[in-house]
Amino acid sequence: MSNDFAEHLHLDGTVYSLHAFPLNDYLRSLPSRPRFPARPGCSNGYRATWEVAWGASGRVLFLTRLTAPVDDPCALLFGQCELPLAATWFSGMLRGTLGPQRRTGYPPRTFSDDEVHLEIVSGRVVREWLLDLRAVPEQTDDELRLSLPRFLWGQRLIDGSAD
Repeated sequence: MSNDFAEHLHLDGTVYSLHAFPLNDYLRSLPSRPRFPARPGCSNGYRATWEVAWGASGRVLFLTRLTAPVDDPCALLFGQCELPLAATWFSGMLRGTLGPQRRTGYPPRTFSDDEVHLEIVSGRVVREWLLDLRAVPEQTDDELRLSLPRFLWGQRLIDGSAD
């Protein structure tokens, strides 16, 4: 994920920050990819909102909203388009987070207290994991020393004070 604002994923009444851009897979498949003007926090030029809901074949990833600085971006990409639209073009893993981000481990990993990981095949959710990561400890000082160059160490890391 870049420095772009996260897209939103609605799942069972909860809104997660989505750490992927599922629409990009569709855009790459087009013979001529439309270019939307980039904006701060939105390098791809569009914002999409997603929802996992029940469809004919089980739980399905749907595109529910698409905004871009052009008239009717949905019609531009899909022709006659009515939202919500099943994301049948997407296969892969999606990670959604809820709450503030923390870091732990070496090499450091960024995570949130609540995460959802979805395995999607042709738009259909085949597996999902809801994780409660509140019990995962913050990064220890020893892990932080290993992950940062010495010139970035704060006084606590230099002195070796208690955590």
